[in-house]
Amino acid sequence: MATPVSEMPSIVSDLRASFATGLTRPLSFRKSQLQHIEALVDENLEQLSSALTADMGSRATKIRVCLDDVKKQVRYMMSTLDKKARAQWEATPPDAQDVGRWKIVPEPYGVVLIIAPWNFPFNLVMVPLIAAIAAGNVVVIKPSEVAANTTALIADLIPKYLDARAVRVVLGAVPETTALLEQRFDKICYTGGTKVGRVVAAAAARHLTPTLLELGGKQDAQAHARARTVRKCPVYVHKSADMPIAAERTLRGRFANCGQFCIAADYVLADREVMPLLVQEMKAALPRVCGADPKTSDLYGRIVSEAHVDRIAAFLQEEHGGTIIAGGKVDRDSRYVEPTIVLAPTADSKMLSEEIFGPILPLVPIDGGIDEAISCVNAGDTPLAAYVFAEDKNVAERWVERVSAGGMAVNAVATQLDNVNVPFGGKGESGMGAYRGAYNFDDRFCFMISFTHHKTVLIAHTGKRRALADLLARIW
Repeated sequence: MATPVSEMPSIVSDLRASFATGLTRPLSFRKSQLQHIEALVDENLEQLSSALTADMGSRATKIRVCLDDVKKQVRYMMSTLDKKARAQWEATPPDAQDVGRWKIVPEPYGVVLIIAPWNFPFNLVMVPLIAAIAAGNVVVIKPSEVAANTTALIADLIPKYLDARAVRVVLGAVPETTALLEQRFDKICYTGGTKVGRVVAAAAARHLTPTLLELGGKQDAQAHARARTVRKCPVYVHKSADMPIAAERTLRGRFANCGQFCIAADYVLADREVMPLLVQEMKAALPRVCGADPKTSDLYGRIVSEAHVDRIAAFLQEEHGGTIIAGGKVDRDSRYVEPTIVLAPTADSKMLSEEIFGPILPLVPIDGGIDEAISCVNAGDTPLAAYVFAEDKNVAERWVERVSAGGMAVNAVATQLDNVNVPFGGKGESGMGAYRGAYNFDDRFCFMISFTHHKTVLIAHTGKRRALADLLARIW
């Protein structure tokens, strides 16, 4: 059931009033809420598993990893909160030592809005929520209406485990989200597509609200004139690569969650001379990655809705000019799209110029080696992630140095976030800001990457020391 649009102003104003009382500032309150989030997961494993399976066809192994990641984030925050929330004294230059001392005081932004996507409908609500709570904010959560089962469960559980004065859930689709964005927030965190990201950024700009945007870095078809391939997360396989490793890790980084995640491998650029070997290794690795029969395997899931099945199937039905070397089957009724590999689709095909966000992997042979691969990627908008497989360290280093991306992995795909301490975010078309780990607190490393504002405070000298400073200033 959607939240009435008429209630949006009061929801935000009530939270703002709670924040004004100082409710969320004590570390004891923040820690208590974090502990309740861990309890929410532990005490509702069966319900969460059922909801995620119903929405995404998620298998037991994937569900366990997802839920463990939420608990891992809670434990990290609990272990570092005392240190990260503490004011830090800054060094004072010699010419200012008579003025006073300076410190940096972390403080919460205030009222935070979290708009979550459907592809990881629980994690991408909870991980930024954990960060926002740890930083001392009050929060409005807007989960995705597409993942209806998980969203309904979130709406049921959050009020039971978290303080309603600090966290509220809003349900609905475009009208409700639009009404929310008309309100003034102190920080907005949005995960999703670039098109809607622009809408969120525009709404935030009306109130000069800082945003944390984790976007796909997708480009539209018009961008194809600037780049041979315009997908968000490229993989380059150099001729020096370990082909069995490159093949299997790329498939795992594409077909996990049926390709419905933002840092999935979107296309592969490979040196033409090694493409036949790469294809051979991918065919051999596919059963290990997705099961001998992916439709019945516990290693493979489902597309989120029939509408998305239709959208993905359209890429296979077009005259793409490539050769389907694996997969290609679609069962709309069971929301199943077979993991599919397409060799050498034409440059103007939709699968190379539009968002797939599903289990189709185009392979593109190139002749210009690392230079062509770098030029191809950099000709388009900045991807959220970029991957390279190469045993030649010089090739790998050139990729890392010259390709601009939100994040990267060398000889791996989509595992760069296994370390809870590192930031996650994009730049340009792939987003703005980052979160996870210490980056939830510290926004001094780059622009607006956290849920904490760092306030500069001068403690000026008084008495005799201040009088001496005034005298020296007059003499000068």
